[in-house]
Amino acid sequence: MKWTDVNEALPDMKQRVLVVEQKHQGLRPCVYITKRIPHDETDPNCTRWHWANCTNDSDVKFWCPLPAIPQSML
Repeated sequence: MKWTDVNEALPDMKQRVLVVEQKHQGLRPCVYITKRIPHDETDPNCTRWHWANCTNDSDVKFWCPLPAIPQSML
């Protein structure tokens, strides 16, 4: 897995990924699973988006694809 800076690239819309969120300098970062979603899901042409479950999109600094679930667990 490789972490990607959000200023370099973004994950596909609705792709669940790990993100690193840094709210304030000096505080520990928070890592969690989320996805990018359109602001208006009823409009197929909507280009505006935000991170699901995130209060401030600019706090997300890096993202990483989720690893595959082992077949033995499926």
